[in-house]
Order: sequence, then C-alpha cells, then structure tokens
Amino acid sequence: MDVAGALHDLLLRHDGGDPGLDLLVAELVEELEAVAARAVALLDEAGPRDGPAGAPSLRLPKARLAALGRCERSAVALADGEDGGAVSTAVLLGVAHDRFVIHQLHAGRVREPLEDLREMLLAEGEWELLDALDQLESSDEDAARARLDPVAATVADAWSGIDEEWLPRTQSRATLLLAGGRVVCSGLVDVELGGPATGLPTVVVEVKSARPGADHVAEVGHYALLVAARDGRPPAAVARWYPGTAPAVVEVGAGVLESAARRLGDGITAWAELVSGRPPQERPGPWCGWCPAAGVCESARRADGGSNGDGVDGPTVEAGGRA
Repeated sequence: MDVAGALHDLLLRHDGGDPGLDLLVAELVEELEAVAARAVALLDEAGPRDGPAGAPSLRLPKARLAALGRCERSAVALADGEDGGAVSTAVLLGVAHDRFVIHQLHAGRVREPLEDLREMLLAEGEWELLDALDQLESSDEDAARARLDPVAATVADAWSGIDEEWLPRTQSRATLLLAGGRVVCSGLVDVELGGPATGLPTVVVEVKSARPGADHVAEVGHYALLVAARDGRPPAAVARWYPGTAPAVVEVGAGVLESAARRLGDGITAWAELVSGRPPQERPGPWCGWCPAAGVCESARRADGGSNGDGVDGPTVEAGGRA
C-alpha cells in the first residue's frame, strides 16, 4: 500500500479524535516541566563546566535522545563532536530517501537522481554528504546511478497520488522549551500532512531507509509528543515509511503520549547527570560499529563488534547538518 492509500484508510477509521487527549498533553508537559526544573537545579549545583559563562542549559535533539537510549557513552562522544569518520554509503542513501520524498511532495518525481541529489545538497551546504556523493560517483558513475535510481523509483511509487488538500509540509521543526527555555527538546519532522487548517487529521510520517529497528516506534512517539506540545493537540497518527513496504501507522492515544513523555523525562534526567559529571554507562550493541568512541571503549572491544545493521539506523542526518 502506498502513502495515499494509508491516508485513505486512516480517514475511514478516524472519528474526530479524543478531546481528552488535549488535556493529557497539558498534564504531561507540566510533569516534564517538573523534571526539567530538577535537571537545571542539578546543573546549577554542578556549576559552569566548559564553554561560555552563564547559566548552563540542556539541549536534547531527537538524535541525542535516541543515542542515550542506546548507550550513554556513545551519546556523550557524539555530543563532544568526536570524528565519526567519513559518511558511509548507507547514510548517504538514507539522505537520498529523505530528499527524494521532499522533492516528490513539492516538485514531483525526481528524474535525474544523481544530479538532483547533488543540487539539493549544494543548496543546503551539506559538504560532508557532497564529498560522500562525489566519492561514490568517482569510483564508478554507473554504479552510483544504479544505487540512486531505484531509490527515486521507490519514492515515486510510494509517495505519488497524495491529494493536495493534505497540504504536505516537510522538515518542519517541533520544539518543546522547558524550565524557562533552559531545556530544549527538538526534532525535525520528515513529513506532516493534514492539520486543523486543512480540515483533515494531522499525520506525522518518519522516512526510514534501514530495516525496522527496536527504537523506531519510540521515535515516532517522540514526534507525536513534540507536535502535540507545539500545537496544543496531538496528531491523529504517526507513521513510519520503509522503502518497499506499506506505511506502519500508529494512531495516537494516551499510551503513545505517556510513553513518549516518560522516555523524554528519563532522557532529560540522564543528560543533566552526564553534563554535571556522572560517568556515562556503556552498553555495547550494533551501534558500536559507528560510535566515535568505539576504538577506546572497553565494552565495545569486549563485544563481538557489530556494524550499523540489524535494523539499527546510524546517527540521524537532518536538514541543515548532521546530528
């Protein structure tokens, strides 16, 4: 089933939503405010560390929250800006899926995948991704086209036919500011459809290029919470789209929002503790294959290694820069 078909099925099931969820969103934000207040109190007690003087703050983008759920040491290493190496072909192809979906929704089908992707990355100033694309093309241009052409075709098959009444928006930001703005929880929503201005239910879609992973459901739940806090009402549904499969649609209810709020609260607390000096915990897994600290991490060395596979996405690449 394509995305348009999934939207049609959702409309057939949609009953207008539960008005009680709006109140729940307000209650969950209030609970997160309390968590954030404790987090900034911990920061203030620890005092300024590195960086400019002033009240320390916590930034929790979606990618950092996901990294904390995998391994705290990896999350710290990624935040410290350690070099994670060159952009892999798998990451580049994931970016191609994202950008081709954007092109499909706003300008129609991508006709020249290699050239169009280069133009998009140039416009965004994504120099590391452009280097990876140049390396892929210079090694074998025909092979590069053979990797990108099916991506464009798959996107066109799945994302065409969406009625313009759904008013597609891509790479829209959802940010939750807590503790007077000292705790910043943010994410970029791949695709938003519908919403109050359209008379249609709001649907959030996360574009994935890897196989389904254990944390993907939690990620779309996080987007449901951020969008709900931003808009004052939750989206009707969140979905994951994987190439070649029907969209995995989850209708947003109390359970989705409450689970997302617990996860975010735990992340705020953990990141405050780590920034304040607590040593990070290590948890080896498939992510060790692309963790910048893997070369000096005892847990990674003791583990069997592992690469970015088994359904685990690498570091999220969002518009405007790498996470």
